[in-house]
Amino acid sequence: MENRSAISTVVFSVILAGVIFGVTGFVLTGRIESTPRSVCIDPGHSTGGPSSIIDPATGLDVADNRGEPGEISANWELAQKVKARLERDGFKVRLTKKSVDSSVDLRKRAEIGNTCSLMVRLHCDVAMQAIFHPAAGRFKAHGVRRVNVDPVVARASNELALAMFPFLEKVGIRSVREEMGGNTDNRGTAYVVSVLSRVPIVLIENDPGMVINNPSGQDQVADAIARGIQAYYQVK
Repeated sequence: MENRSAISTVVFSVILAGVIFGVTGFVLTGRIESTPRSVCIDPGHSTGGPSSIIDPATGLDVADNRGEPGEISANWELAQKVKARLERDGFKVRLTKKSVDSSVDLRKRAEIGNTCSLMVRLHCDVAMQAIFHPAAGRFKAHGVRRVNVDPVVARASNELALAMFPFLEKVGIRSVREEMGGNTDNRGTAYVVSVLSRVPIVLIENDPGMVINNPSGQDQVADAIARGIQAYYQVK
């Protein structure tokens, strides 16, 4: 059986799961030491970059894409505002990108998120406007290889989404939903970053009208995200 325990620069133990489609699925496990009250903010999508990047450790396609028109800039601007608010309140914050034009694949985003105690991913979509979290039993697969959502991560991510929703509901987020799979070149109803995550993780599909070319709307959304994260820590 193939040895899948060496994962990029971080070594995780691997639990073998059931046989699906004639191949063995697995869950990446092992908690990573992270700084307490540290938050990773992931401004979604990248400019440029290859259309396909196969991660040798998992077999998944971890390439990112450009998103919708105006989304990259809006996500970046919102991330700056969330970061400023959290740091003002004593949190340590890491971003997955160094600039609005940075090209960062999904594997690298997950690795940065795993150095923190939770991860919040920022996107926007006129048709969704929801906060998404990974669910136990969901997976991502590419070719003959499959990675399952860690059930511990799934449970904590649901708690994070529920803690944040009352604040996000006031700025256009309509519901808390389980992940739908995304638009990467993979199969399965989990997001790539979620199956690679070792920490609680949510993805927020904001209302584009609130965050694209709307500084005051961004301020409102940033306030809601920061307050939601604070609420999650208060109940932990």
